Amino acid sequence: VGATVYPARVFRFADERYRLIEPAGDALRFPPFNLFKNWIDSILGVEPAECPLDQSLAVQRIIDALYESAAAGREVRLDDGR
Repeated sequence: VGATVYPARVFRFADERYRLIEPAGDALRFPPFNLFKNWIDSILGVEPAECPLDQSLAVQRIIDALYESAAAGREVRLDDGR
């Protein structure tokens, strides 16, 4: 799954390559694309973000720790931010 903003296009992996998906009007039928649309709309101030900033940062910290752990070959502690 991938997307571009300018122009707004959405892609999905199928048949060994990415294919452009044309949304039907404003309704995006593939659920992850609805989050992409929500993300754009929240930046434009049209609607609130489905995933608040604190949750996004928490997820990013976990992903960063996973990469660090894999590279180091050991467990990594998350800093609690305090």
